[in-house]
Amino acid sequence: MKRRSTMALALAFALLLAACGAPPAPAAETGAAPAQTAATTPEPVSDWQSEGRAYKQSPVNTGADSTFDIFGLGADYYATAMFFGTDGPSEYILLKNGARFYAPEEAAVELACAGDGCLWLTESRRSGEGAQSLLVQLSTEGEVLSELDLGALGLGEAYFSAMGASAEGVWLVGSGRAVLISGGAVAAELTVPAEA
Repeated sequence: MKRRSTMALALAFALLLAACGAPPAPAAETGAAPAQTAATTPEPVSDWQSEGRAYKQSPVNTGADSTFDIFGLGADYYATAMFFGTDGPSEYILLKNGARFYAPEEAAVELACAGDGCLWLTESRRSGEGAQSLLVQLSTEGEVLSELDLGALGLGEAYFSAMGASAEGVWLVGSGRAVLISGGAVAAELTVPAEA
């Protein structure tokens, strides 16, 4: 009986090892970067059958202390980012392809999105009365095309957590509402579930 249970245990252990496979051999410490294999870096499928096109996902290091949003426009990528201040206040800026692109003085970039050939962002700027909330339109070269004071539209105290551009204008979402800004005015306002 003891021999049978020992054999059963040995057989179960052998099956377990066979099912799990052997652990990979440790990599040699050569100082060189490990070679990537086809199993770790899949290539795009050439016969893509869905909407859009095939792409390869790659990690992006913006170099910032914190990155909030990343989006693309054309062949470029943009990111809203924060850099900790060592001898001054922290900076909240817009990066383009990992480099500083738009860093307003005495202001902070809060949200950003791609529009039709342009960039839209919300900016909080210090003013004599406190903070001023602005909707800013930038060219892809970084030129300010337009600025709109959100306080003048009754939105100065609103907290927005997301934004997006459409053919109708720019949508700002937060504080339980979605606001469409078009032609320098509030074109529509919807009640949405408040963020948890």
